[in-house]
Amino acid sequence: MEAFEPLFVEEISGDPINSAPQWLTDLRNNNQNITTAEGTFILRTSGGDLPHPECPKTPFNGTGVCIFVFDCPQVFSFLDDLNAYLKYFCSLNEYAGICCPNESS
Repeated sequence: MEAFEPLFVEEISGDPINSAPQWLTDLRNNNQNITTAEGTFILRTSGGDLPHPECPKTPFNGTGVCIFVFDCPQVFSFLDDLNAYLKYFCSLNEYAGICCPNESS
């Protein structure tokens, strides 16, 4: 599997969690879970050896890869609320992910 390379690289000062939408940061700080129609998933900030499967729709209307939401800061401006996030949600086993743009999108 190819290494994840974001399509849009943004300069973000400091920790990407600090630039995340407030509602998402609050969720993570309060219970670290997000509940969808598919179940309850853990909000994780990074890493692990999980695969990054392809996913059908990023906020930029292309295909992408499923990664932890806090590892894809280029989509934060699209995530006004939980309903907006759920449009691009994907699961990484028990973790909450988002369909993030990649180089081939």
